[in-house]
Amino acid sequence: MSALIPVFLVRIRIEERMLTEEFEEAYINYMMSTKKLNPFIYYLKNIFWQSAEVNNF
Repeated sequence: MSALIPVFLVRIRIEERMLTEEFEEAYINYMMSTKKLNPFIYYLKNIFWQSAEVNNF
C-alpha cells in the first residue's frame, strides 16, 4: 500500500492543476482552506471550531 503513495501524490498534483485551470481563483481559495488527502474531515473540523468560537463569545 505504501508503494502507492507516490502515485496518489502525482495524481493529486495533476487534478489540482486541472481544477485550478477550470475554476481559477475559486479553487485556489478552496485549496487554501482544505487539506489535500481528506478535505471533508478538515471541512468538518473548521465548521466545529467556527461554531465553538461563536458560542464562546
